[in-house]
Amino acid sequence: QNRRQLINDLNKLIEVENQPFTLMLFDVNRFKNINDGLGHHIGDIFLVEIAQRMKTLNSDEVTFYRLSGDEFVCILKEPALLEKIADDLQIQFQRQFDLNNHKFYASISIGAVNYPDHGQSAQDILKYADIAMYEAKKNNNKGYVMYKKQQRFSHNQMLKLETRLHDAIINEAFELYYQPKVNLQTNEIDGMEALIRWFDDELGFVAPDQFIPFAEEVGFITDISEWVIAKAGRQVMKWNEQFNLNMRVAVNISPSHLKAENFIDRLKNILKTNEISPSSLEIEITEMSFLDQNADLLSTIMQLKEMGITLAIDDFGTGYSSLSYLKRFPVDLLKIDRSFIHEMYKNEADVAMVAAIITLARALGLKIVAEGVEEYKDLLLLREFNCEF
Repeated sequence: QNRRQLINDLNKLIEVENQPFTLMLFDVNRFKNINDGLGHHIGDIFLVEIAQRMKTLNSDEVTFYRLSGDEFVCILKEPALLEKIADDLQIQFQRQFDLNNHKFYASISIGAVNYPDHGQSAQDILKYADIAMYEAKKNNNKGYVMYKKQQRFSHNQMLKLETRLHDAIINEAFELYYQPKVNLQTNEIDGMEALIRWFDDELGFVAPDQFIPFAEEVGFITDISEWVIAKAGRQVMKWNEQFNLNMRVAVNISPSHLKAENFIDRLKNILKTNEISPSSLEIEITEMSFLDQNADLLSTIMQLKEMGITLAIDDFGTGYSSLSYLKRFPVDLLKIDRSFIHEMYKNEADVAMVAAIITLARALGLKIVAEGVEEYKDLLLLREFNCEF
C-alpha cells in the first residue's frame, strides 16, 4: 500500500471505526550509504526486496505501507501483536540481502504509537511515530521504541540542531584541530589530519559523531567539507613556508560528496582561490565509497591523482567492499581503523589482523597508518611489524 492509502485508512480507523490500534513507523538505517555506494538502481531493487519480505507478515490484522523513500508503516488493528510483529520485522532484516551479486546486511529502526493514547489525528500519529523512530535510531535500539511525550523535546532539539548547524556554516563557526601523523622509525611528525570541532553558543559542544552524520542527512556535508579543505589547506601551506617543511594535511571526504558531478571542478576552484598546493593535500576516503566500483568513481580518483593529491583509505578493515578495489584504484595509503589498534596488545585476534593488513599493504606497495595509538605496548607492536606511521 502507498502513502495515500495509508492516510485514507488512518482517517477511516480514527473517524469511523474509532477503535484502538498501534502504528509502527520504521526506516532502513544508513540507506543513503546503499544508494551512494551501490547506486540508486540497487537501492530501488533493495526496496522491492523489503516489500516482498513484509508481504509475508501481512494479514487481516496487520497492513504494511510505504510512506516515502525508505520509510514504511505498519498498522496493527490488534495492539497486542506489537511485540511479535516488531520481532518478526527484525528477523526479516537479519537475513542477508543478495542483489545483483552485491551481498550485504541491513537493519531498521522502529517507532511505535498507540491510538488514541498518543494522538487523535493521522497527522499527530505519524509525527509522534517519527519521533519515536528517531529515538530508536539514536539509541541503536534493536527492537522498537514506544512514543513518550517527553520525546517531543528531542525532536525539537533535532530541528534546533539543523537551524544552528545552518547558521554555523554561514558564520564559519567551526574550529579545526590537527592530529599529528608520526613516522615510527624517526619519531618525527610527518603530517597531520584535520579534525573538525563545533562549540555552539546554545547547544554547547556538539561531538562530530553527532553533527557529521546529521549534516550528511540534511545535505550540509559538502559545505562543511569544502570549508575544512580550504582552512586546513591554508594552514598547512603556512606551516610549510614558516618552518621550511613539506607536510600534508589529511581531510575526510564523504561518499556522497566524492560522487557529486561537480566535485573535481569545485575542488580545483578551492585550491586555486586559496593558493593551496595539491601536493599538500591528502584526501581520506572510507571503504564505503568503493562499494560501487563504477567508471565515474574511477575517473574521479584518477583526476585526483593527476592533480597530485595523495589518496588514503580510511577506517580500513571495517567496510563492506571486497579487496578488488585495492587493485583497481590508485590509492597511496591504508589507515588501519582504531578498533583494531586500541589495546591491541591484549587481543591476539587484533594483532593477527593488524599484521595481515600490514603484510597486504606492503605487497601492494601501499603505506600504512595506524589510527588511535594510545598505549606504549601497542606502539612497540606496530614498530615490530614495521608499520610506517
